[in-house]
Amino acid sequence: MADFVYNLVLHPLHSLGFVLSFVAAFGFLIFLRGFSSGAGHLFTIDHHDHHLSDARLRAIWGVIIMLDVFMLWVAIRTLAALFGGPPINIPLTETIVALYAIWQLLAWWLLPPAPKGH
Repeated sequence: MADFVYNLVLHPLHSLGFVLSFVAAFGFLIFLRGFSSGAGHLFTIDHHDHHLSDARLRAIWGVIIMLDVFMLWVAIRTLAALFGGPPINIPLTETIVALYAIWQLLAWWLLPPAPKGH
């Protein structure tokens, strides 16, 4: 038990990685639920397209959760590198941040508008 606490305090990136991995797996399950419930329409086209908006919304939210968790991990690694942690690849990190910004704009464009009421 002492070794566990020692590693938890002195190497917190491992513990944060496990927690963020769990949250990302949850996001993947949300994506999978949305994709699998809407994938039948791609092959059979036997449903009205309007009824699949919930499936598309679930799939988009799953991807958003996974990307947000990944960006949080990149931010934590960058901060850790600033304070003497393991080094990071700066051009790769800048590319990831730029692609994330592009994805956020696409997600904002792809998400349906909020309903105005009943």
